[in-house]
Amino acid sequence: MGYVVFSRACSNRDIMGTQFLIQSPKQSCEYIVNSLNDFLKDTREKVKGMTEEEFKIHVDAVLVKVSEKDYNLQKDNFRFWQEISTHKYLFDRQEKEIEALKSLKKEDFISHFEKIFFSEQTKRFDIELTSSAHTDKQVEWKTTNKDKHFKNVERVEVKESLS
Repeated sequence: MGYVVFSRACSNRDIMGTQFLIQSPKQSCEYIVNSLNDFLKDTREKVKGMTEEEFKIHVDAVLVKVSEKDYNLQKDNFRFWQEISTHKYLFDRQEKEIEALKSLKKEDFISHFEKIFFSEQTKRFDIELTSSAHTDKQVEWKTTNKDKHFKNVERVEVKESLS
């Protein structure tokens, strides 16, 4: 798909979100948006079809990561300063996250996943920078994608292209 592909959770002014960054020298932005939408739809089906055992395996894997103790003073220092710099002051965050994970139910996870990516409350902001080399494919994919986009995606076009 691209030479840079990653996702991460992000938080801005206490609003949680998910960020996907995909860069490709070979594909147009609309092709990438279409692929991202397909990925989200496929993931939705996997989440819905997950067994209780699979869910527990995933939760246990996250628990291992969250339960990891600070192995040096730098990690300890970073964790405390993160609380101070964000004005959260939740110095027992790790214990609270562990408790929340242990009490997490599969139905609650599925409901949250739906709310995050597919509900009317969801807001999505796509930024596309297209090279002039992909202009033709961009137009072609835009036509193809017109009816395929999620209902909660507001499309705002910027007429700026990279040469």
